Amino acid sequence: MLNQVYTEQLKTLLAHAGIDITRVTKFAKGTMYIYYMNEEARQALKLDDILCLYLIDVSEVVLVNFYKMVACFVQLFRNCINHYGLEVTTGIAPINLESEPFPTRSSPLGSFVAWIDKKKSKLFTQKNKADLVPHFANIFLDKFLEEKCNIFPRGHAVKLMEHLCLWMHQRKFTGWQLK
Repeated sequence: MLNQVYTEQLKTLLAHAGIDITRVTKFAKGTMYIYYMNEEARQALKLDDILCLYLIDVSEVVLVNFYKMVACFVQLFRNCINHYGLEVTTGIAPINLESEPFPTRSSPLGSFVAWIDKKKSKLFTQKNKADLVPHFANIFLDKFLEEKCNIFPRGHAVKLMEHLCLWMHQRKFTGWQLK
């Protein structure tokens, strides 16, 4: 009897919070977070947010050592998108994030914070959505991976790229699908 009262109170509390408990809940945490979002919040997600949710989902189903490789892949892919994002979307040459000097020790803290904010404002993944991710797949596999991290196994990169794009397509973050 007490358990039933507790369950009813929990249902009422969740319903009051706007969470629909009648939905199926056999997903990973990242997908559940997406599932319970309203459409406005879902549309506001940027690519960095979506990559984080992907890593949360993957973390629940793989071993730690494989997860480290997936996290490395996602970081490399994110760097590729930030490097070539403007070029792919507009045709303008890639951004060189290393070209600006780092503030010296004698610089005030405010200049350091301004330098970080300036760097962050240039990141393609913080401003754009995930709909163009499949366009970067070939650039990442053919160009970026060989130039920046040729030690990362290409076979693993291909499979992880396929999985990431499929994951995004299934959750309707992109209309494109790799073939």
